[in-house]
Amino acid sequence: MKLNRFRLNIILRIILITFTVVLAVLLSQYYQFYYGLVIVVFVLVYEVYSLFLFVDKTNVELARFLNSVKYSDTSQSYISKNFGKSFDELFSVFRELTNNISESKSEQEVGHLYLQTIIKHIAIGLITYRKDGEVELINNAARKLLNVQSLKNIYHLGSNNGELLGILSTIKAGDRTLVKVGSNAGSKVLSIFAAEFKLRDREFILVSLQDIKNELERERLASELEIAHQVQLKLLPDEIPAVEGYSFAAICEPAREVGGDYYDFIKIGKNKIGVVIGDVAGKGLPAAIYMTLVKGIFQSVAGNSFSPRELLSNMNKLVYQIIEKGLFVTMFYGIIDIRNKKFTFARAGHEAPIFFNTNNGEVQSLRPVGMALGFDSGEKFDPNIEEITLDLNSGDTIVLYTDGYTEANNRLNEEYGKERMQEFIKENRSLETSKFLHLLNEDVKNFCQGTEQFDDMTSIIIRKTS
Repeated sequence: MKLNRFRLNIILRIILITFTVVLAVLLSQYYQFYYGLVIVVFVLVYEVYSLFLFVDKTNVELARFLNSVKYSDTSQSYISKNFGKSFDELFSVFRELTNNISESKSEQEVGHLYLQTIIKHIAIGLITYRKDGEVELINNAARKLLNVQSLKNIYHLGSNNGELLGILSTIKAGDRTLVKVGSNAGSKVLSIFAAEFKLRDREFILVSLQDIKNELERERLASELEIAHQVQLKLLPDEIPAVEGYSFAAICEPAREVGGDYYDFIKIGKNKIGVVIGDVAGKGLPAAIYMTLVKGIFQSVAGNSFSPRELLSNMNKLVYQIIEKGLFVTMFYGIIDIRNKKFTFARAGHEAPIFFNTNNGEVQSLRPVGMALGFDSGEKFDPNIEEITLDLNSGDTIVLYTDGYTEANNRLNEEYGKERMQEFIKENRSLETSKFLHLLNEDVKNFCQGTEQFDDMTSIIIRKTS
């Protein structure tokens, strides 16, 4: 509608000019109207000039608008002044387009700033450079990896990074490679990946840099720990003894890949079985190494003694000689006399076994006196270790365990504790030993509510079945 008004305005002005011209011609034929002719001519000149201004103003505003678009100048304003209602729509469109351009420019600036912030703080090094080596962008991570404050051209990397420079100057899109940079003390192993792109008829190379030395070290350590884990598994017994009238079950779950817990069964003569469980102070690889030594010591002395007290005394003397001062080993060792249905045992500072007595239906802790291995060469150890013999009846159950069970914490920092363990044993005493042990571990894990296992968990179940 307003565009029609613009056209009508132009048409009316042309008609008016035409009419004025005709009037001027008519008046020119009559001299008596000379003054009227002069007035008409002045009116004609004004009308032509007004039409020129009318059209020219439009061209000027349009040119101003196009220039503002060309130079991204959104500060221009377009207000209709003395142009008539026919230009309101045109100026309204100008203002709307200008506002849209301004908003788009603001969004682009925010997006550019956002992208720049991400590139600046991303942990992976990024370098963008031209074919001639001129660097367009280098983020903080790349500066840190290359140990440079700034980099205007990749050829400024210098002789210290000759291998890296050779790679950057010849790398192609899609190439991946590894390169070592820096001295031996502070060396880095960089993983390099390249991509190419074209922007405004200029070709660029985008290179990502990532230090994977620590990752390689972690992979190497993980591989070594896996080997250690497999080796430690081989230190545990291959199978659980199968003895008529008895049922056994055992499990060892390290808190890490390897641990300091240990258990074993050893056959003594025809009618006796030795049962041992131990725990080296500490966790992880150091504890596992010491436990390997302890296993070797145990196996070397176990066949020479029929007395748990004597065996632990001999072990203490040897452990004291090899173990680092301040460390110690707790151990429980017992001998099952299959024919006479007796269990003789001694405890070197280890967790007291829990015994379910079928005769009275009670659960109790077996606490013979004894201190941990490795504190002294025997002056205090030997006089303070006690040996106890227990008669075994059908249904009697003995649970040997390490403190990873009782000291397991939940999210409230509460311990599973001996009382919960005794209650579990009393309620589930009739279960088959392997199922009993499986449910015991599940009960501890459920109590912990998903918290990380803090210590190694090892346990042995001994039950007299008949």
